[in-house]
Amino acid sequence: MKQSSYSDEELNLIISIRLERTIDNASSIKYFNNYYMPINEQAGEVVSFKSGTKCTVVNAYDNKLYGIIDDDIYSLLLIEQPETNNQNASKHGFKTNPDNPWRKFKIR
Repeated sequence: MKQSSYSDEELNLIISIRLERTIDNASSIKYFNNYYMPINEQAGEVVSFKSGTKCTVVNAYDNKLYGIIDDDIYSLLLIEQPETNNQNASKHGFKTNPDNPWRKFKIR
């Protein structure tokens, strides 16, 4: 049987799912309704990229996420999203309750 010439790290990245994403204004990417930022593990810091930069998200065999940007590999750090407790908020703005007095106000 022929031995593989790949290391475990290389095989982890080869056996993966890869999807294209674009860096947004906050230097982050959206992947399955979560936001991630690229991290340089060697320096231990977040790396900023220009909005519109292409990133290939690599969901590795061990389920870790990596980003390939300009042929460099970065770890992806999950950004926690703030909780939204306002049930009346919508993407079109704030909507008042049906029993709000302003809804009963009529212009004459």
